[in-house]
Amino acid sequence: MIKDKRLELRLPSDHWIWQYPPGSRSKRMREALGLMESLQRTLTNLDKRLEQVEEMLASGELIYSDGRDRQEKHKSCAIKFDTDAFMNI
Repeated sequence: MIKDKRLELRLPSDHWIWQYPPGSRSKRMREALGLMESLQRTLTNLDKRLEQVEEMLASGELIYSDGRDRQEKHKSCAIKFDTDAFMNI
């Protein structure tokens, strides 16, 4: 079994963690660190996906959400954007 390690750090007296009572602060900080790690992974993923979209736009390569192929793109100048797929990260 891996033993937990302790981390000591100094925080300003007006830091948000001090609003919690003693005994619950460690749990809150673990939660905050977990959320930060999750957010960092999500932002990294979004950055990679944004780079892909930028590359597709720069190269003129379009992907239609309704299944049309590239030859059909001249029938309509409107680009369809699948917001559900974009928001479902």
